[in-house]
Order: sequence, then C-alpha cells, then structure tokens
Amino acid sequence: MLRKKITAMTALVLTVIMLAGCFSGDGNVVAVVGDMEITREELEREIALRYKIFGQQQGLPKDAKADFLEQLINQELLYQEALNQGVTPDKEDVIKRYEMIENDLINQIYESESAFIRTLEEYGATTSDFKEVIEKIVTVEGLISKTDGELERVTSEEIEEFYNQNIQAFAESDKRKIRHILVGSESQANAIITRITEREEDFEELAMEFSTCPSGENGGNLGLIPPDGLDGEFADAAFSMEVGTLNESPVNSSFGWHIIEVLDEEKGYVRELDGEVKNQITNHIMQQRSKQAEADLINRLRQEVDVKNRLND
Repeated sequence: MLRKKITAMTALVLTVIMLAGCFSGDGNVVAVVGDMEITREELEREIALRYKIFGQQQGLPKDAKADFLEQLINQELLYQEALNQGVTPDKEDVIKRYEMIENDLINQIYESESAFIRTLEEYGATTSDFKEVIEKIVTVEGLISKTDGELERVTSEEIEEFYNQNIQAFAESDKRKIRHILVGSESQANAIITRITEREEDFEELAMEFSTCPSGENGGNLGLIPPDGLDGEFADAAFSMEVGTLNESPVNSSFGWHIIEVLDEEKGYVRELDGEVKNQITNHIMQQRSKQAEADLINRLRQEVDVKNRLND
C-alpha cells in the first residue's frame, strides 16, 4: 500500500485514538492524569497502531514508548484544563474536522472506508470513538486559541530587530535562465556543440532529440533557477559563463555530459522590510510565543494536577 505523508492533525488523532475510553482490560496502569488512568495495554495498542499506520520497517526508536506516553499525558492535561476553563468545541467545526481527517486517512492510507473501519475495529475502536477523539482535540485547540489571544502583540521594534538579525533569511540568490542537453558521452556532447555553433542547428530541437534529461521534452529549458538547485559541477559552469553564451566544452557531472546555454539572469537581492515581510516575521514570532505559552501551560498543569508516570515502575 502506498503510504503518503499525512497531516500533523491526522497523526495526533492516531496518537490518542486508543485512549478515547473505548478499551477494557486489566492492564497495569502506566500513567495517571488527575482521575484518568492510562494502562500498559492501551499504550501498547497505541504504539502498535502507530507502527502499522506509518509502516516503519526498522522498528520503533528506543524511547518511543516513553515519548508516546508523554504526548498522551500532555494532551490529557490540556483537555482537562480546557474543560475547567469552560472551553466547548463548535459542533460544526468538529463535524468538518472529522470529515477532513477521515478523508485524509481513507485517501492517503486505507484506500476505502471499509478498510479504515476494519483497522479501527482491529484495535478495539469505532467511528464513534474516532469522533470523540476529534472533539477532544478541537477542544484543546480552543484552549490554545484562548491562550494565544492573551499573548503580547509583536511590536514594530521587534519586527525590525528580527529582520536585522536574520537578514540572510530574506536574501534571494542570483538566478539564471538556463537550458541544457544531457547525453551519455563526451564525444556525443562535443558533436552536438559543433552542430549548434558551426552548423547553427536549433538548440531546442537537438535537446528534444538527444537529451536524456526530462527537460529535453521542453527543449532543455530548466527555467530561472538558483545555483543551489543544481548539481555542483553544473552550477559552477552555468554561473561562471557569460549570459547569452554556450559552453565551449561539455561539462561532466554525476548525471552525464552537459551542453549548457545561459539565456538570462536575475541578480540576487535582499527583500525589503515591506508589508509582506513584516507579516511573515510577525507570524513567525507569534508561532514561537504560542509554542512557548503551550509549554509553559503544560509545565504549570504538571505542578497543579496529580500526574504520575509509572512506565518504568
């Protein structure tokens, strides 16, 4: 089965779905969060599900069990705090999120709704449990959104300071409009160079006929690209040539032999601190503040709520 990258939200659902209150058993308790208990059986099932979903072939990391348990503890802490603060999820938002994540799982992993339901049943869960987990997650998101609303706004001074300290992050590299022909031997490359320079044959037609690069179908055109998007030897040659010239000798790279023509260039520059850049910086700083606020909240809750991690007891 083809396994594609799934969203962070879907992964979170998979992480906590086993603990939606749908399991029974006499497994040893590995964690206590307030009045809520997590058993070893539940944790093992969650790990087994994660293993199945992500198709890991090399085995789980050594500390995976402990890491998963910490995720579950933190999620439960936030959920309990959301309830304490009177946070309630919007029902329409829950339904939309359920449909989105279900479609994500079916389209990217299970290929059919029946296969998805069978996997849930295999681990003792139902679609109702699935919906309950999503409702809990949306509730936690409501708490985080409420916390974010209390964060300090980013000032113009902070934006300017970030811009000046991270100026390279806003630098655009030199770019060149390049086309090339890739062949398997130096002799063939030299022959094609001769046909272009001496016989004045059309570069694009020769690229379509001889180039083994997929770009050959487009006349060898690579578009406007920076040097870091190219093979080292190719980049060195292409960015040392004069604009409007063809290389006199073929360039050898790990892909083969290249005939290169530089058609145009766009000089690099540093983006000004305009509205778009200011918005990017503001969003970045606020995201960092949100992460820190969530971490601080979890740390505070761990001090206030009876939390016991008994995994290694």
